[in-house]
Amino acid sequence: MIQDFRLLTEHSLWLAPVALLAGLGYALLLYYGKVSTPFSRRATVLLFLFRFLVVSLIAGLLLGPFFRQSRRTIQQPRIIFLHDNSVSVAANDTTGEFAARYQSRIGEVVSSLSKGMQPVHYVFGSRLADNRMPRFEDERTNLAEALTLLPGLFYRQNVGALVLLSDGIHNAGIDPLLPAGRMPFPVYTVGLGDTNTYPDLAIADVRYNRVVWSNSEFPVEVYALARDAAGSKVSISLLMDGKLIGRAEALVGAEGWERAFTFQVREAPSGQRRFLVEITGLENERVTSNNRREFFVEVMGQKQRILLLAASPHPDLGAIQAAASDYYELEVAYANAWSGMSTVPDLLILHELPVRGGNAEPLIALIQQNPRLPVWFINGPRTDEASFNRMQEVYRMRPFSQDALADAFAWAEKTFGLFSMEEDKMNRIPGLPALNARLSDWEILAPAVPLFRQRLRGVETAYPLWSFYESPARRMAFVTGTGLWRWRLADFQRNGNNDAVNDIIRKTINYLIIRPEERRLRLFTENVFSRNDEVSFRAELYNQTMELVNEPELLMTITGQDVKFDYAFYRTEKSDYRLNIGRLPPGDYSYLAQTTLAGEVLTREGRFSVASESPELRNLQANHRLLRSISALTGGKFIHFDQIDELAQLLRNDKRITSTASFSLDFSPVLGQLWALVLLLVLLSVEWLLRKYLGSY
Repeated sequence: MIQDFRLLTEHSLWLAPVALLAGLGYALLLYYGKVSTPFSRRATVLLFLFRFLVVSLIAGLLLGPFFRQSRRTIQQPRIIFLHDNSVSVAANDTTGEFAARYQSRIGEVVSSLSKGMQPVHYVFGSRLADNRMPRFEDERTNLAEALTLLPGLFYRQNVGALVLLSDGIHNAGIDPLLPAGRMPFPVYTVGLGDTNTYPDLAIADVRYNRVVWSNSEFPVEVYALARDAAGSKVSISLLMDGKLIGRAEALVGAEGWERAFTFQVREAPSGQRRFLVEITGLENERVTSNNRREFFVEVMGQKQRILLLAASPHPDLGAIQAAASDYYELEVAYANAWSGMSTVPDLLILHELPVRGGNAEPLIALIQQNPRLPVWFINGPRTDEASFNRMQEVYRMRPFSQDALADAFAWAEKTFGLFSMEEDKMNRIPGLPALNARLSDWEILAPAVPLFRQRLRGVETAYPLWSFYESPARRMAFVTGTGLWRWRLADFQRNGNNDAVNDIIRKTINYLIIRPEERRLRLFTENVFSRNDEVSFRAELYNQTMELVNEPELLMTITGQDVKFDYAFYRTEKSDYRLNIGRLPPGDYSYLAQTTLAGEVLTREGRFSVASESPELRNLQANHRLLRSISALTGGKFIHFDQIDELAQLLRNDKRITSTASFSLDFSPVLGQLWALVLLLVLLSVEWLLRKYLGSY
């Protein structure tokens, strides 16, 4: 709606009479400057007026006139419908009619809100998606992610309310109440699912090491629970590759019975082992999908040794141990009490070593005497720069002063390609706390590959923060600050897990330990997929000079129990390979990837499994208490799905949900308007036609 309309000019309006005088002078000179004209007096006056108008208009356009319009825009309030797309919502539907009834009822509500409000739809489960209605197919529910992302997607928009339709069951991400407390608009929650309890047995959780070592004993902790099953005798069984290796029995006591069982697994052969935990003992159980839990353990043939040598005790040592101790044999030692190595480890990690004031000669000799020993330098405020510069030929560290420290935040190097990290995990790191580093100038002597660089006081510098170097004999990694323990704490606080930081630590160790000749063809995939996950692979191929290439064809053979498939990867613009084979039936599969580069055959093989059970079916009791808490935190209200007809009236009665007006100024130059050009052409054409008609040119 236009509120104000004005004609303005770039130059002073006092020049407008000059434009008129120019038109008047030109017309007078043309039609009255001669002694006689071939036209009648009336025709001369008419032609004079046309020429006067044309020339005055052209001269006026030189003043740069433009229109200024003030517009008022009315924005109706948006109502965001956030639908739970997880399997658990419709799991109790025995008739198969819930999905159709759901869409019909929601359609009625949306229709009643279409006047005066703008409904928009999002679904959430394993991820957030827009402009969709739910199909109740996701195997995981991450409600916290959806509540975190939506305010940013509607930043500075008139959002009246968020309508969350869910059963309140979530099994991924952090506690949804944390992002709910920061919502800028009210959240109305609609309770789906069934809150009633039925006699039920369930495997609530299984705790185990994902990687163990052959000929070693390792525990499997099973947490079982029972509802409305007092007096029942239950049996918990543990099977490895279909063979029973442990069984325990118990009598269910009072309501709310929950108990932990520990099984010791001995002599597991090398390779990926499939385990199954099952609880039985209750007849006529309504839901049995949560009675079983499959998991997979990678049994390694030989545990690789890591020596973590530190200047003194430090929280970083615990962070590295927590990330790596399940996968490697990690020994921690301190320089002042270290007497040397009886055997050479597979990796040496130096934390704040060499230290200022210490004797660096034993470390320098150790590195020189073992030219193939990988080394990971983690520098800190106490690192001695002169000794560090002697121990490697990649960087020259020049501190600005002995006591000058810096808060070094991370910013990612987009071209990094030594190993792959999931994009969402990679994006977490720049938001983590700063590492404690020496404020130094860094001279690069060799082509190191940075993963992260230092961001100092908001400025993205070229100084390395986390980088790698590979010589013909040795691989090295460099972290130029301490404080990895802060990264792990912040990662867990913000995301509910340490996966991002743990992945970087483990992949750094993996890169350093694996021999270069074993890394020419790299394959990235998951070990375990849920039954509705799409099985996908990513591959990288390197030539003899370790340049990333993807010219050769890369083939993949996948073998299951009764099936065998052949695939070809497709090449991407990033010079890697991708393959998505869609969903596979539950079971165990092996794969073999093969290509030929410069006459050399490179292969990579492995195994993966598709689990038969769904995480969504482990607990089907709706959690409406969570939904009530979210509404209470945000000033919304909770209703059951059977009361969905009342939702439209509740939203209309909320005085916070109103239309808003915004004002904007539009500037349009007259010279760019089509009508101005048409007017000039019409005036000139009419004058020309009149002159032609009257017998002149």
